[in-house]
Amino acid sequence: MLRLTFFDGTGLDYAYWLANYSRFLFAIIVIYLCATAFGIFNGLIGVFGQIFNRNSGASFGIDPVEERIKALEDKIEERFTAYEKKIENLIELMSRSSYSSAYGGGGVWVSPRS
Repeated sequence: MLRLTFFDGTGLDYAYWLANYSRFLFAIIVIYLCATAFGIFNGLIGVFGQIFNRNSGASFGIDPVEERIKALEDKIEERFTAYEKKIENLIELMSRSSYSSAYGGGGVWVSPRS
């Protein structure tokens, strides 16, 4: 419809006719035009947003690769500390059970899954 407006000038006349005589088709065309406009706008934001993101990172001295590496290092460190705590707990449980069984204390059996 917009192409008709620019090429031969009858696009707005067609929209007026649809608005008066076929409201259903007019609603479909308006929804279609809005959806395509939002899609084009979203695509432009995606293209130019990436460019602005790169340039702003360069101007402020922020390197996205370094940020990702730091985030991965933090995640690895968190997992290592969690594993370290689990290992310490297992060692403590094993030492308790070996101490109690060595001295006849009747140690409690602990499931390895807990």
